[in-house]
Amino acid sequence: MKDLISVIVPIYNVEKYIDKCLNSIVNQTYKNIEIILIDDGSTDTSVLKCNNWEKKDNRIKVIHKKNEGLAQARNTGISYATGNYITFIDSDDYIDSKMLEKLYNAINKTNSEISACKYVKINKNKKVNLNYSAEIIEFTNKEAIIDLLKETNISNYAWNKLFKKELFKRN
Repeated sequence: MKDLISVIVPIYNVEKYIDKCLNSIVNQTYKNIEIILIDDGSTDTSVLKCNNWEKKDNRIKVIHKKNEGLAQARNTGISYATGNYITFIDSDDYIDSKMLEKLYNAINKTNSEISACKYVKINKNKKVNLNYSAEIIEFTNKEAIIDLLKETNISNYAWNKLFKKELFKRN
């Protein structure tokens, strides 16, 4: 069996977007996933929608907490993650159906600790900003840090990457 991937989705007042987001996650070609929804104190119907999704798919777990912001919501998700790998998806985004499969295959092919993909941004006027390539680029640790700082090939976003969970262990 393939490794379990923990998908962490912070939720805060995204009732307009959450169904599209979760639909894109539950329909991944890579099926061995747990989906951890962190309700960060939402005051709209996002909470109800998350609870309904949890009833529909046994891979979904909803964690309710007081509002402390995106970083703390992600950290809460990490503490609940049981997978060998972790990815973060923003609740107002949706992902390609093969995203997790491609990231998982890339990380294993290169024996890496992190894999990343490019992305497409769509603004409110439906204008598309393409930032996509199927190209796999390998870096040493030092090269990756330099590239990340320059944002030449690696973005500083958390939501387009797959991480080995061990990277998040505290010493």
